[in-house]
Amino acid sequence: MKKLTFVFVFCMIVNYSYCQQNYKPGYILNNNNDTLHVELQEEILSDLMLKVKYKNTVHSSEISTANPGEIKGFGYTNGGLYKSVRFLDNPIDSTSIRNYFVEQLLSGVYDLFLYQKADQQVYIILNEGHQYFLTNTTYRGSGEVKEQGQYQNQLLFLAVQCEALKKDIDLIKFDEQSIMQFVTQLNNCTNPNKAVFNYYHKAKSKFEIMAFAGAFPVISSLQTTAEIMVRLSYPKLARNVYINIGLHYSQTPNVGTGYSYGNSLYQYKTKDVIFSLPVLVQYNITSGRVQPYIGAGFSIMKWDQTYTYYRGTINNNQISVEVIAEVGIEATLMKSLLIKAAWRYEKFVQYPAIGIAVKF
Repeated sequence: MKKLTFVFVFCMIVNYSYCQQNYKPGYILNNNNDTLHVELQEEILSDLMLKVKYKNTVHSSEISTANPGEIKGFGYTNGGLYKSVRFLDNPIDSTSIRNYFVEQLLSGVYDLFLYQKADQQVYIILNEGHQYFLTNTTYRGSGEVKEQGQYQNQLLFLAVQCEALKKDIDLIKFDEQSIMQFVTQLNNCTNPNKAVFNYYHKAKSKFEIMAFAGAFPVISSLQTTAEIMVRLSYPKLARNVYINIGLHYSQTPNVGTGYSYGNSLYQYKTKDVIFSLPVLVQYNITSGRVQPYIGAGFSIMKWDQTYTYYRGTINNNQISVEVIAEVGIEATLMKSLLIKAAWRYEKFVQYPAIGIAVKF
């Protein structure tokens, strides 16, 4: 019965979390070329390819959904511009043609778009009904090639009429600035009299400072944990992924029993104190007010241990580089105040810390 109750509560938390989403000011351009000012779902490339959710006002509880083809496009205030474009489901191995929302970076004789496909970004260049897809080589975890990239071959084909562009094809990187620079030069070469419009908005990083203090009651004492960290994220490119860098402290007591050489039972106590400089990559499994997460990374750690038993006290200390693994949950009470629970492995398995986190 307890297990069923736990599963039910966890499913409710996950469902509630997925229902929560941030909305940003923007607009929708319908097929009649009318512009509707709305609140759009948070700008995340991987979420926008197949649909966009929006509300008429920031306080509205009614959420609508627009699919590619149903509208011409949409845009964020101080953010990206997205258009509905019809192309192959997978240019490599599919013949299924459908509409997708893709971010527009440039317009001219050649238009440049960007979208997120599975684990990589793909650029599309459109010119008079022709579509050119630019992909980079991707690799499996074993190091084997998963999909061979062909963006330089495509760029070489497009530059056939522009000698100046051909010579540096091998030096072009697979990133926004490099691809945009090439397409801009291609536009200027093929039709210097037609203006090129730039719609690019750099993916905005989020920077915040978070302080956390928590504890967990153990048999003979109280484990305490405290940390302060800088949290970095790029919401547009990676949903719910954060890089945490900061200072971490924990004090973990423990009580155990052992046998002396005379086979007499005795009790011992340990107290492990950790000061560390961690770098942790955190992935929040859901979005919203309640966010379970997992994390992994490494730290430069100073470890002090006090071991007390019937013969006295032994002190151990060490400075080392350690692997970190963390599982936890963050629940937002208000904008800058959270309840946080975290289980952590760093040098050894620590008790879960439950406490308050504050964002600055």
